[in-house]
Amino acid sequence: RRQRFQAMAAEGVKYLEENAKKEGVNSTESGLQFRVINQGEGAIPARTDRVRVHYTGKLIDGTVFDSSVARGEPAEFPVNGVIPGWIEALTLMPVGSKWELTIPQELAYGE
Repeated sequence: RRQRFQAMAAEGVKYLEENAKKEGVNSTESGLQFRVINQGEGAIPARTDRVRVHYTGKLIDGTVFDSSVARGEPAEFPVNGVIPGWIEALTLMPVGSKWELTIPQELAYGE
């Protein structure tokens, strides 16, 4: 199990390194990567705000593990009630934006 985890972690690091080289991909100090597809003009949410978002969560192999789009209903939650990568992105992203996030495991669900 430990070897499998180490192999997956190494694969994730390689993916992030390659993704960072792509045109339009921005990286934050924490390692969060994002590409702005459409920049909104609304306010930037605070950690204590509630937001409504559509999202599709994918693994690096493209496997979809969750999708509000597939459910046909945006998710609503407090900004500070989600994984650290989302908190960081949401507090950088003006309302009305569409971004593609690439979140390292330490800012997501960990192991």
